[in-house]
Amino acid sequence: MAPDTVEPSDPPEIAESPGDPGRQGTAIGLAQSAFAVPVLANLTLSVKEAFLLLGLFLAQFVLGGVLPAGIHDEERIVVGVIYLLLAAWILTREHVAMRRLLHDGLRTPVAELSEPFPAVPVPAGHPS
Repeated sequence: MAPDTVEPSDPPEIAESPGDPGRQGTAIGLAQSAFAVPVLANLTLSVKEAFLLLGLFLAQFVLGGVLPAGIHDEERIVVGVIYLLLAAWILTREHVAMRRLLHDGLRTPVAELSEPFPAVPVPAGHPS
């Protein structure tokens, strides 16, 4: 049998190792998204939340450049955990608003949510 053939009993090759930056980049992206959901759920971003987000991005950027390459995996994990903890903190702090938002999104009929936009008057002489 030729050495480049694959037997059905051979285990599949794994393209990425557990410490692969691609997987960790995806994990930190998911943690950032988990943080963004409660921050932006009310469609506003407070100055405090904006500075917190800026601080997290800058800390991640600086840590990635300052720390030795051997501990980048741990740095990404720690930053991801911080994002998740902050998301949990915001969800806890804003639990009443989140409960109302979930109720509106999951239980309220669409007919009760959607109101037609009021007609915007077009100025005279404006091409429409």
